[in-house]
Amino acid sequence: MKIIYFLLFLICLPFKSSAFDLTADIEAFCINDIPSVPIVITITHSADESFHSITGYEELGSIIDTVYTSSTETKLGVLVNDNVTVKIHTLAIEMINSSAIVSSNTIDIDVFGLVKRTVYDINLSYDCSLLSISFKTEGDVTDKEVVRIYVDDKFFREQSLTLDNNIGTLSNLLIERPTTDTLYFKMYLESSRNSSCLESQWVQEISFVSPLPQATISSSYSPSDEVYGEVTFNADSSINTGNHLWEIYENDVKIDEVLLSSEEELVYTFATSNFDKGVTSPFKKYSVILIATDAEEAENCNGFKDTLDHVQVPYFPRVKVPTAVSVRSSFGEDNVFKLKIRENVGIYQCNVRIFAANQKQVYESNDINFVFGDNEEFTETFYTAQFSLLYDDGYAENFQSSFIITP
Repeated sequence: MKIIYFLLFLICLPFKSSAFDLTADIEAFCINDIPSVPIVITITHSADESFHSITGYEELGSIIDTVYTSSTETKLGVLVNDNVTVKIHTLAIEMINSSAIVSSNTIDIDVFGLVKRTVYDINLSYDCSLLSISFKTEGDVTDKEVVRIYVDDKFFREQSLTLDNNIGTLSNLLIERPTTDTLYFKMYLESSRNSSCLESQWVQEISFVSPLPQATISSSYSPSDEVYGEVTFNADSSINTGNHLWEIYENDVKIDEVLLSSEEELVYTFATSNFDKGVTSPFKKYSVILIATDAEEAENCNGFKDTLDHVQVPYFPRVKVPTAVSVRSSFGEDNVFKLKIRENVGIYQCNVRIFAANQKQVYESNDINFVFGDNEEFTETFYTAQFSLLYDDGYAENFQSSFIITP
């Protein structure tokens, strides 16, 4: 019955909002690091107020005797239980003054567990020599986050994240790209709070660094035995390349380029040989440059190239003339004598002289498009033509050819 009267007395007490302040020497702690000493709650109040009651501590611990009291300050001790649960424990404290007016205020004690975080917005950006890694994190409250990288289970590098409104940001973590093989590593995100309850998670989305692209030209290129000027080139030891850009040079001047996938070989047909007939030394230089683009799409990189100098293109004729002309043929190329020039061959100067069987000159022209037998009548059955040609690349050629006239 006395308890009922006491409760009615409390209900009837005048009540007002907080007029005092609360602080705690430990406002948050990890469930794995329970304080071994009581949490001290300090109440700063007016001289006519005194401690009245405290609630909300039941799942946190037990109240010990007042630690300290003075006219304007009261300290309470809360001894945390070993079986305390992870949650925010809100303690409500009431003070009463000399006029029996009750004031109330609350304070939170945060008991937290392992810090769980989620990684998102992962961005991997390759440039010519580096991989830049960036991402963001969110989740449980944390005051420190770092990434730790291990290569072959050995510590390699560490970098801290910046925290803003509990969002972690890893910006521009740079790793040098290896030169030979893929670099495999493990990245761990370590999140903690108050230097405790550290949680380490493996960032599985990021586990390797692609090597620098490399490609070399095989010195064993293959001139064709069947097609004039055709040469096949191959790339050796291609590493992490996307496409292969082949550039063809004549006397250090680029004359052509071909873009192929890294699996394709280059089959290129040179317009002319760089050898004279029966001569073992080339009179001009052919070279091929292979530029490997990055499979990771890094741009504006100039270092991924290889050059093959002194490419030898075996001799083959640049022009052709008929050995027989038929006067009855209805085909223009068969009933006249003229010079047939290979595609992409340029002639700077030309002189042709044609002689009959008795060595008498019957025709002469300086026009590469000459036609003998168009306006002239064939009076003999056997002719000899002498050519003097100067090509655009400076190669000079003099040769003689005979042809017959068939009925």
